[in-house]
Amino acid sequence: MNWKRSVDIWSIGCVILEFLNGSMVFNTHCPIDHLNQMQSLIGPIPQKLVQSSAPQKLAEYFHSTFQLKMESAKQSRAQARSLETYFDLKKADQAELYDLTKGMLRWFATDRITANEILQHNYWIISDPNKKRSQSVKKQSQQSPVPKQSRSFQTMQTQLQQQPQYTYIFKPIEAHFVSLCIYSIFFLKCELHMENKCADKLFFDYRYFQLMLQFLHLKHKTYFFL
Repeated sequence: MNWKRSVDIWSIGCVILEFLNGSMVFNTHCPIDHLNQMQSLIGPIPQKLVQSSAPQKLAEYFHSTFQLKMESAKQSRAQARSLETYFDLKKADQAELYDLTKGMLRWFATDRITANEILQHNYWIISDPNKKRSQSVKKQSQQSPVPKQSRSFQTMQTQLQQQPQYTYIFKPIEAHFVSLCIYSIFFLKCELHMENKCADKLFFDYRYFQLMLQFLHLKHKTYFFL
């Protein structure tokens, strides 16, 4: 299989899962075990895709029934699980991130979403920290409306102290995850510039930075505001 842009999209999907799970998605060096774990993650390998394999690899990895030769596999202790289990689907932003990741992790490269489609996904709207903060403040103001009469300085100070406090925090994380994050941002940036040469560079730089911080936020529950 030739290396195409869609291969990088697959990689970014795996990186998202690694940030959420804190470990490698496919922790194996056995091709058969790797393919089997991919099946566990996103479903059975389409027969059409199996049939398009090189004859040597087809005979090495699959039976005549197109089933994997698991008896020849060296299975690792850590196995990938079904994609939806990596997300808390009760939360709106996690449900959107699941939908985004599902679009990246598809068997056929032509079925995967593009880099531009990634940045247009609803996840970025739902998970925007600024929007969450404004909604929280709005909700509190509706619950405790400000009196029309003038307020004393002490009253204003008390109300401000009751507002949710947000701080800029960066917690140290493993170098492995930092490398993965940089890898994802770099390739997504390359893909976007290739797809849309007229795009505003500053806009994309902002979105890449936001993408990186969002993933770090998922890992450490840290608040970032851009």
